[in-house]
Amino acid sequence: MKILEGLALHFLTEEIEKEAKGARIQRVFTTPRRETWLEIYSPGDREKSLVISLHPQENFIFTTSGKEVQKEKPNNWQQLLNKYLVGGKIISLTQVGWDRVLKIEIKNPQLFEEGNLYLFVELTGRNTNAILTDQSKPPHILGVYRRVGKDQNRFRTLLPGEKYSLPPQKNKIDPFFFLQEKEKDLLFSSSPEDLQRELVQQIDGIGPFLSQIIAEKVGGGKSPREAMKETISPLRESNYQIRVFFSSSGEPQGIFWDSVTPYSSLSYQEFPSFNQAVECFHFSWWERQEEFIQQKIKEKRLKEELDFLEKEREKIESLIKNEEELEELKIKGELLKILPGLEVISKTEEGITVKNVFSSPPQDIFIPLNPRLSINQNMQNYFRLYRKGREKNLKLRERLKELEKKEKKVEKIFEEELLPEKEGNKAFLSSPEKALRFKTSQGNEIWVGKNAKSNHFLVTKIASPQDYWLHVRDLPGSHVILKIKNKENEEEEIQKAARVAAYFSSVRGESRAEVIVTQVKYVRTLPSQIGKVTYRREKTLLVKPQLPGDVTPW
Repeated sequence: MKILEGLALHFLTEEIEKEAKGARIQRVFTTPRRETWLEIYSPGDREKSLVISLHPQENFIFTTSGKEVQKEKPNNWQQLLNKYLVGGKIISLTQVGWDRVLKIEIKNPQLFEEGNLYLFVELTGRNTNAILTDQSKPPHILGVYRRVGKDQNRFRTLLPGEKYSLPPQKNKIDPFFFLQEKEKDLLFSSSPEDLQRELVQQIDGIGPFLSQIIAEKVGGGKSPREAMKETISPLRESNYQIRVFFSSSGEPQGIFWDSVTPYSSLSYQEFPSFNQAVECFHFSWWERQEEFIQQKIKEKRLKEELDFLEKEREKIESLIKNEEELEELKIKGELLKILPGLEVISKTEEGITVKNVFSSPPQDIFIPLNPRLSINQNMQNYFRLYRKGREKNLKLRERLKELEKKEKKVEKIFEEELLPEKEGNKAFLSSPEKALRFKTSQGNEIWVGKNAKSNHFLVTKIASPQDYWLHVRDLPGSHVILKIKNKENEEEEIQKAARVAAYFSSVRGESRAEVIVTQVKYVRTLPSQIGKVTYRREKTLLVKPQLPGDVTPW
């Protein structure tokens, strides 16, 4: 019961009214968390705050002795409440029937000598709202937290100056009347699903959660009345205990007063009142939300950093001179150095063609020449270009190593701090048996991922930069890593690994499949989506999905 249903809200309202009735409102302010805080003072309890949470996912009302600092400028809703409520006294705080609607009556003689104000709090999930009205019949709206026009709701409008009407209500049976023995038993379906629906439709204050609990007890042999009595009986004791249930990550999951099937595997904290339980749930939920928001901010920042590093890396890789081109510059310089002893095949204004004595067998090579420079100066120019290219490549490769080091550092942060189920990941990553492993007749290794975590494990923990990564193109399938230890017949080994990748994919039964292959150094994991990668410099192989005969399990 993450959002309190009408029956539970009944007991919470009784607790809050005891603390808030007769208290004077000293100050009103709102928070970015969609809370409305009414700081109240009563001679017996001193200062407290009545907190109204109007968040669509987490809508509650409770009192707290805790303090909150206003962190934003007063909005229209806050200004309205300060105008009408500050200095007023809370006359009553009641639940409207068994609905998730509360009515707070406030008398403020500083504004009205006669007559009171009403603050209606509708804790109705995504339609949660708060409305301030006068005491006329029907009451007129003085202000509303969230305005609702005719285009948003065909049943009622919630705008200043309009008449206020409660959310649509259905004619249901009072749950306490239903529990009396003299009341006739209602006819309910034997199907658990139908029974739950009928309980919600016929009995007031019962929602999906309580109907599920009651239906489980009916399934155990009890009548609906007996099951409901057993469910509610703990709340009729003066010393009831309310539990707040938490997930393994510490996020609050719900509030209830007993161990129930939906929460049977969860840890919990017990409180002597609904109010304390709701207060704990509220602040714990927001604590987890703020952690989640900070995590998202950190994830976004790290993604931006990774994107920047990747662009820088690609830029540097494009600037690195090809080693063959550099070697050619050196050879041309060396040939010009020994030109007098070479056979000049042809000579033009652009340069000369000679036999390259450094190749085997000697081949013709054209050497472009600057006509304004001597042969010796052209030779020196080629050597200078060669040296500058080598020096530039050296610096660029050093820079590339630095960028790759930073990339690994950022990716490690994702793995250890931001990936879901991080504790489970750590245990998983230490378990090589979570991936399939094969050996070829050449002694090379083929690793196959079994699921998303396994795929991530292979790319980040098993594979080396020079290994090959394979995957069926644009279709679901396992990530495959080929570790070459024997370079003999390397292309054939890649073909074998491609057939394995096609076999462990959604196209296993097809006659042919397209498989992409690239080296692992060109593959990058997506930190926000475990098991997903981006890649470049790939080529496509067309293969038959099968396990080759000379590929055997390790």
